Amino acid sequence: AWHDEERGLAPPPAAGLGAAAAGHQSLRRLDTMDFSERGKEDAEKWRQVLRVNLTRRMKSQTSGTFHVLQHRFTTMLGQGSSSNSRSLNDSKPLEELVTSQCFQIGIFMLILVNAAFIGLQVNTQANMVMIDPLATDPAWFRVVNVMFVGIFAVEIILRLVAFRCMFFCGPFWKWNLFDLALVLYSVMDECLSERFEEMVYLRIVRIFRIVRVFRVIRMMSVFHELRLMFCSIISSLGAFCWAMVLLLAIMYFFTVIFMHAAIHDVRGGNPPSAALRESYGNIHNTMYTLLLAISNGEDWNTLVQPLADISVWYQWLFGGYVVFIIIGVLNVLTSVFVERAREMNRLDRDLKVHSELAQHTATIADLKGIFKEIARQENQEDHSGDGPISWANFHDYLQKEEVQAYLATQQLDCSDARELFNLLDVNGDESVSMEDFVMGCLKLKGQAKSADMATLLREARENRRITQRV
Repeated sequence: AWHDEERGLAPPPAAGLGAAAAGHQSLRRLDTMDFSERGKEDAEKWRQVLRVNLTRRMKSQTSGTFHVLQHRFTTMLGQGSSSNSRSLNDSKPLEELVTSQCFQIGIFMLILVNAAFIGLQVNTQANMVMIDPLATDPAWFRVVNVMFVGIFAVEIILRLVAFRCMFFCGPFWKWNLFDLALVLYSVMDECLSERFEEMVYLRIVRIFRIVRVFRVIRMMSVFHELRLMFCSIISSLGAFCWAMVLLLAIMYFFTVIFMHAAIHDVRGGNPPSAALRESYGNIHNTMYTLLLAISNGEDWNTLVQPLADISVWYQWLFGGYVVFIIIGVLNVLTSVFVERAREMNRLDRDLKVHSELAQHTATIADLKGIFKEIARQENQEDHSGDGPISWANFHDYLQKEEVQAYLATQQLDCSDARELFNLLDVNGDESVSMEDFVMGCLKLKGQAKSADMATLLREARENRRITQRV
């Protein structure tokens, strides 16, 4: 078998295994035989030759078997997945189409036009009904509605074909289900509106399609501020609900107190005034009065007058309620909403990336401005300020208090100006270019990072290896 391998022949795996077994048997026979001193040397040489040939043979057979299995497995995968790969390649251009910026902007404009048309339709219907309650809608309203429904239905179909399962389990599955529900409702409305006239009153649900604008805004960086506001409002809905519960609890507490005062006053023989009956006649009116008092819906001095006629103490209690809600509760709730908005800016990945990029760009622009001021002092004829700066001008510029204050805000320690200049002077030629100055300041900002410590440890290990070799 070994001679066959030397001639380039590839025996089957069974032959290789047989040769390996024969080699092991030869080694065992050599180990059990008794040789003279010279015979032992010859036997040891034969053992080495047998081991080398046996190892080479086993490696060759293992490699050959692995390549055969790999070829067969690749062939099976190629045959099994060829149809899937063709279908995926066919849907890839469609996916690029529906995710392109032009397609998104087109849908964005259609949503805005549809929202404007809904407003025009409602306004026209209101004007017609005010003149003739039995007036019917113009025929072109239905044509335009069918056109919009058809366009949005085609869009949903394109996205379903492009994304397939990812339409329902991808990162935007909630928005996709919302779009799908709107389109299905619109199709059902157009198909059944003639049979069931009462469904006409449900067409106002279509206005929720304008919410889709925010999904498009989420993908477009030019609407960063608007997207931050929208995401902050969405993330604050939970806090808003609990804020409403707190306000209602406080208002209910004071409602019970003021209504008890009105009840005891009437039972004491004083006839209720019209203002007392209107503002504090029941729980609903009393809570609505307290809401008007804290929301500038009406002058609270007028609202407290019926209670002032009962007792001056209730007048002061009403004033304390207004002060407590406006100065205490509402300010605390405002701070909670502001904190939620700040957390949203930190937690949302895209908003965080946008904020970091904006801050990084602003820092680079400020550092370039500082460098250009130093460079102009270096060379009065260099109006662009792109030339290198020397140690003397760098030292003189750092003596300014406003420069030291700015570098301190950027977490740059300029107490030792010479050491800072040496760190920025990469080439060691007593001059610093703009690129070295900006990149050096960015690297030196703040405390040492984990990456800096890892780099230092790696260099220390390399230096130790070089020292050990020497």
